[in-house]
Amino acid sequence: VAWTDALQAIIMLLTSIITLWFVVDRGFGGFSNFINQMNREIPQLLTGAGLFKFNVFFGLALPWLFFSLSNPQVTQRLFVPKSVRAFKQMIGGTFMVPGDWNSYKYANIDESETKGIELELAIKPVKKLTISANYTSLDTENKSTSMELARRPENKINFSVNYWFSDKCNTDLGIIYVGDSWSDNANTQRMDSYTTVDIAALYKLTENFKVFGRIENLFDEEHHDVHGFTSLGKSFYVGIKASF
Repeated sequence: VAWTDALQAIIMLLTSIITLWFVVDRGFGGFSNFINQMNREIPQLLTGAGLFKFNVFFGLALPWLFFSLSNPQVTQRLFVPKSVRAFKQMIGGTFMVPGDWNSYKYANIDESETKGIELELAIKPVKKLTISANYTSLDTENKSTSMELARRPENKINFSVNYWFSDKCNTDLGIIYVGDSWSDNANTQRMDSYTTVDIAALYKLTENFKVFGRIENLFDEEHHDVHGFTSLGKSFYVGIKASF
């Protein structure tokens, strides 16, 4: 991760410098003409702390704050595996279901059966309020071993309440219940059921711009989607949506 990030940083830095040089050279006739034009039209930026006033700094820094909080490529750096073995387990647990957990090679299931029901309900008691819920029940079986399939919870429930306080402000509450399940095809590693609560809000600044924020796993419920790997705890996200 460190090497790839460093290489990416070098490529981005070189690309930015080349792009800057090209724009200034072709658009302004070189850096000398560019500085002279700035001196004529916006001299305040070339004197003292012109570029370092709070409002200028805030305007330049704010987009990068949202980027660092909402970009998964940034936040995933907080969860780098501690060892090569942990890395292999993560890869095996993420991409190899079902699989051979000892050699980390794919292993196909000869025959399996999945059956169940799914129910969904949505009501609007008042114009601005929507309440919805859905329920899924699964019964799975590996026909070769008579075992249950890995990571297929028997019960799963989603509940949501969405309310518009005004034409500009919307809020949402989501509750997710996931029943217990097996983490492996041999049915030796049991993962407990869990319930998480998410909240979100959105505010329309204009027809084209919206500010949003959400908190996932509000009560910091410790749970496992893969045996031995704790999923994310309480997580905060903020951002701006633009549509044209």
